[in-house]
Amino acid sequence: MLILHIGLPKTATSFLQHLIFKRGLHQTGRFIHRKYGCEAHKLCKQFKDFVRADKANTSMLLDPIVSSLIPLIDQRTILTDENISIDSRLFWTGEGGSPKQVAERLGCIQDALKTQIRLIIGIRRPDQWLASRYAQSSKKNSAFSQADIERRVADIVNNYRAD
Repeated sequence: MLILHIGLPKTATSFLQHLIFKRGLHQTGRFIHRKYGCEAHKLCKQFKDFVRADKANTSMLLDPIVSSLIPLIDQRTILTDENISIDSRLFWTGEGGSPKQVAERLGCIQDALKTQIRLIIGIRRPDQWLASRYAQSSKKNSAFSQADIERRVADIVNNYRAD
């Protein structure tokens, strides 16, 4: 059985990855995380590239993923990387893959494998998630500030009310 855990970031992914998944599969399965070896990093990167690619480029990116996953189908395998579902750099600019695009691309992988893939996606309430994601992202972006987060939250609230 193949299980994909694709995040979202800041939804207890590290806890799940390192204390639950890794320990649970220690002797009876396979744990694949981008930080555990070159092959794991390569496979996680293939997923990210495929999920985020322009539609015109998806056909050439699908075959390498499928080839890498075929040997894992009959094993108890969990592939986990919270950054597959969202690009933490592009999130703040409104770019990158949408949830719909992620779902469609994962469906393509499942169809190509001709087997069912289990999917785990962590979520949090938007008001908790946004603040936590912003704090994490601000470590790499010096332009982030309290005024910026307040502006972003106001924009979200105003757009929500308009709908």
